[in-house]
Amino acid sequence: MKNHPELTYPSTLLMSTEKKTCEALGKIAETSGDTMLRLLEDPGTTKEWLIQNAQHTLNPKKKWILAIDDTLIAKAHSNFIAGTSDNFDSSTRQIYRSLCTVVVMVTDGKSSVPIDHSLWINKEFAEEQYKTKTELAIALIPTIVKNLNIYCVAMDGLYATKKMTGFFNNNKINFEMRIRSNSRIELQDKTSVILKEYFATIMKGKRKDSSTIKGFWNGEPAYFTAERYDEDTVVFLISNFQAAPQEHIKIYRMRWHIEKFFRTAKQRLGLKDCQSRKLVAQYNHILYVCVAYSLLQLERKSKKYKTPEEAHRRLRKKTYCDLIKHFSAPRQIFGVVYA
Repeated sequence: MKNHPELTYPSTLLMSTEKKTCEALGKIAETSGDTMLRLLEDPGTTKEWLIQNAQHTLNPKKKWILAIDDTLIAKAHSNFIAGTSDNFDSSTRQIYRSLCTVVVMVTDGKSSVPIDHSLWINKEFAEEQYKTKTELAIALIPTIVKNLNIYCVAMDGLYATKKMTGFFNNNKINFEMRIRSNSRIELQDKTSVILKEYFATIMKGKRKDSSTIKGFWNGEPAYFTAERYDEDTVVFLISNFQAAPQEHIKIYRMRWHIEKFFRTAKQRLGLKDCQSRKLVAQYNHILYVCVAYSLLQLERKSKKYKTPEEAHRRLRKKTYCDLIKHFSAPRQIFGVVYA
């Protein structure tokens, strides 16, 4: 284990078939739960390690999209874990004790590598150090854009704020985001309209499932795209670059890969299982889950499996020691040999 600090914790996450506590993971690595906990408090894995993984895994001939989203990690039975609070889950319409993290992932539409995350702390507990999810997302972006060839950033409607669009425009970064249907925009002739009302007029009576117009939002030039799912459902997007409607829609849909990561991370990789009371351990546990998922993507690509879940099933047939050797073999991890 001493020779492979970057691989120890994520490998045990991949191997474990039970709740992924430090004690359970320690049994797999043939060490103590305290040793595993120390890995969480002082990790060897860094954001740069995951950036290297993305460079190795993603197809350089495709457009790379940086997807950003947040998720709640249930901590229902703990009142003592730092950073937890009672948060509202919009997908289940429930409030429960949880941690919230903002995650950034790079995808080429086939492979996806989570790069980093930042824990969002409720204002009641963060007090003067409080940051909005938009502010956390903004802080995560620059290093990734600097090191990876990102074509566009795709985000959900929560992040469609004046501050966020201003950041993208000032830094000349393409973005694609969902926007509320009742948003007020200005057309090129400066006429003020409600987004859904205007598109209802220009798409009325036409067999047209999508349309893009140019206008202004909060005083900034922007492109607005409407996509009709059915007679009752229309989704609206905002972006800062010119493209055909289907291109805007395609880029936004690539954001779905981060949702698939959340599902796999919760169902298979123990995203919610860390029981440490320390916030740093919770943060690093999530980071190691990102590493475990990136290893699945690397394995999926190298063995041409259809999904990371299939790669996971195949890898779990190995022993822990064989798994460590497998991922530390020459050229298996970014051409680096851990020795």
